Amino acid sequence: MALSSTSRSGLRTTTPPPADRIPNWLALPPDVTTAILHKVGAADTLMSAQKVCTTWRRTCKEPSMWRVIDTNTWRDLFSAPGGALVKRCKLAVDMSQGLLVDICIHSLATDDLLLYIAHRSSQLRHLRLVYCDAVSSEGVSQAVKKLPLLEELHLYYTPIAKEAIEVVGRCCPLLKSFKLNR
Repeated sequence: MALSSTSRSGLRTTTPPPADRIPNWLALPPDVTTAILHKVGAADTLMSAQKVCTTWRRTCKEPSMWRVIDTNTWRDLFSAPGGALVKRCKLAVDMSQGLLVDICIHSLATDDLLLYIAHRSSQLRHLRLVYCDAVSSEGVSQAVKKLPLLEELHLYYTPIAKEAIEVVGRCCPLLKSFKLNR
């Protein structure tokens, strides 16, 4: 812990702790490092965490780090146009190496991205699309045909037609939860 004191001028100064009391982040067990990086979140992991050190980079490349992806906070962090966000989402999907089980996409999904996810994520169980008006009924229909293990499909303010809902029912025999909020 750093020590603080007040100088004669009234300014507070901080003395760094002795070197023997600084934690060695590289000596952490791999499961602890993984737990820390999961708390950091996918967006920060993509942009920053993997640049910290070799150990973190190696951990960030583990497919298990990418089993769950939620893009809710990405727009604020990246301050990038939609195309760049889609590229980063595809990168995160690729890093999962087929182990992705849960993805929530906020406002940046397109038919192309949805099909990209479906082709590379055969283990996907949970799919949530929020404010994805660039996703069509045809896109949803094509994607769910590739996702037979899907247990949860939630579409919030993502318009799809009745026919697409019927395709979901036929192609997803394990579906336990379907929500459509227009």
